[in-house]
Amino acid sequence: IVSRDWSSDVCSSDLRSPSIAARWDDATHPRTLAADADVDLIIAGRLLRSGSQLRISAQLIDAMGTVRGSTTVDGSMNDIFALEDAFSTATVALIRRHAGDDDGTFTMTVRRDVPASPRAFELFLRGSEEARRLERMKEARDLLLEAVEDDPSFAPAWAALGRAHRVYGKFYGQRQLNVARAEDAFHHALELSPDLPAAHSYLTHLEAELGRADQAIARLLRHAASHRRDAGWFVGLVHALRYCGVIDASIAAHEEARRLDPNVPTGVEYARIHEVVTPDAAIRQAEAWRSGDEIGGLWPLIAFGVRTERAVASIAAFDRSTLPPVYRTGLDAIVASACEPTAIALEQLETAVTVHDDPEGLFFYGTAMISVGATERGLDVIEQNVLGGYAAVNLLEHCFAFDAVRGTPRFARILTGARRRNDRARSIFKQGGGATLLGMH
Repeated sequence: IVSRDWSSDVCSSDLRSPSIAARWDDATHPRTLAADADVDLIIAGRLLRSGSQLRISAQLIDAMGTVRGSTTVDGSMNDIFALEDAFSTATVALIRRHAGDDDGTFTMTVRRDVPASPRAFELFLRGSEEARRLERMKEARDLLLEAVEDDPSFAPAWAALGRAHRVYGKFYGQRQLNVARAEDAFHHALELSPDLPAAHSYLTHLEAELGRADQAIARLLRHAASHRRDAGWFVGLVHALRYCGVIDASIAAHEEARRLDPNVPTGVEYARIHEVVTPDAAIRQAEAWRSGDEIGGLWPLIAFGVRTERAVASIAAFDRSTLPPVYRTGLDAIVASACEPTAIALEQLETAVTVHDDPEGLFFYGTAMISVGATERGLDVIEQNVLGGYAAVNLLEHCFAFDAVRGTPRFARILTGARRRNDRARSIFKQGGGATLLGMH
């Protein structure tokens, strides 16, 4: 736990990413940690246990390693949340004493996104674990529903439930119903905890699929400006900026998210696809992306028309048996576009378009149609989904996959629509201070 910004009359504090705190061990000098985390003060704690009794001791240490104060809290394993609250209160008091807060000007918001009962927390953890696999999303949703029923004030459970509703609706059916349920769950999460990064990040995916990625950019920048030490804000920006075609900023957001948390997944492989505009570059990238973790970046390249044996074999061999039907249908269609006769490939691509509703995925299915010769039908799909929220300007302007249609009036109309959406998003990004936040020049 670290604190910073003592320069103003009203001091404030931030809780840094756990990945930063994890870098510190007993051999690390506080000066090193303070410089790495950009902080002035560090709370260092120790936990002792005797049977069911716990003791937490904490020291307030400055960047030179001098101990500025200490506190101790005792509690029981039978009421772990009361112990957490007591420790939070003691920590705030410790910092207040150091700040000389005799008149109450020091403010610190302790985030209490914790459940009211162990059962709600257990259900939340189990649901979150199940949600790591698409094929377990129904089970995840059921567990998270139980969690919010047990504790309706537990914001992270509402956020996770919103994601479960969205993903289930996207891949398993009842799309409109589950979108409504997801929006309601996100509303509950943000009403309870307006600055909860996970809720904002999960909501961003829904907004992007509904054509509102530019709104997500504005919202994320507004919150990240004052809570910039959590990687979740920047993970959301990677996604929203990509949908609006602001690829340089999307990749910069990825880099900032990884700086704050080196292990956080961002989906940046989809953003990097927008930089692959020549056949040679596409072949090199397709040959490089062959692992399961990168399959999301490989299949759009095949949609472009990349037909190398290794790339096609990699995606064809990918285990799709446990994937949701919609996802499996899409990958089958992409494989067919590379391996099957045109008529069969088009039939499978049409099926994928019918069952899918994400503008990004549909854009690439339309691209695959163009690659197998169904130019007008491919442009139908692309135009609908550019208007629906996927402004892939760099691909439309420069990618070899569109060389055959780039000079047509219809393509020019599609490109104009994408540029208009991209310009609006770039304006929002600029006005929101995005370039400064991400260190872009």
